[in-house]
Amino acid sequence: MNTNRFVLAGIFTGSLIPLVGYAPVVSPLMSAALHAVSSGAVLGFTTWAVARQRGTDARRLAKLQTAAVTDPLTGLGNRRAADEHIAQQVSRARRTGEALSVLMVDLDHFKRINDTFGHAVGDRVLAAVSDAIRAVLRPYDRAFRYGGEELLIVSGADPAEAAQIGERIRRAIASVVVSTDAEQPAVVTASVGVATLRTDEQVDATVVRADKRLYAAKQAGRDRVVGAPTPPAQATQAFWRR
Repeated sequence: MNTNRFVLAGIFTGSLIPLVGYAPVVSPLMSAALHAVSSGAVLGFTTWAVARQRGTDARRLAKLQTAAVTDPLTGLGNRRAADEHIAQQVSRARRTGEALSVLMVDLDHFKRINDTFGHAVGDRVLAAVSDAIRAVLRPYDRAFRYGGEELLIVSGADPAEAAQIGERIRRAIASVVVSTDAEQPAVVTASVGVATLRTDEQVDATVVRADKRLYAAKQAGRDRVVGAPTPPAQATQAFWRR
């Protein structure tokens, strides 16, 4: 039996502790190795190495988890992230009684940009639009790429505040200018639909209402925000304030 080889194997498997009392049967070098183990030096190194590997694995896992919920083009959360965030915010709103609004944003005539300038420019427009939206959102509002050129914003805002947020987003998008190889740059506008969660509805219905108002904005001429209809009393007051 090659005792030295057995001892060396034990150093890296953590099985040397029972052999410490048998140091006379191995070479002086192996005896020194056994002494190092018995004094905790090798075990300390092993513990450090394992901890370091675990830290590396944890960082890798965190990156994978972030990638799983992030749209790689825009850096916004993806559809999966949106669904998870909405569920969390609905729970919060039900618990606290605070408002929760959803804004659906769709870029107007985006296909025309791709057809005119190419998909690479279209991608840059999407990225620039996403940056513009992030710049005007409140810290606790979140934006997501919901699909294609459609974006979704989740906000703890009441109907009036949500409409104001929608207008800020619309203006920010209208200011986006992306250079191209053609004589003219790529510019874009957006239509926005706004809806606020009701106490008697599921959030899916809220998203559907926001989507219908987005469609209404398209039908009304695009580049506009459509929110909740103004209550009759407020409409009368607005008329007499003219």
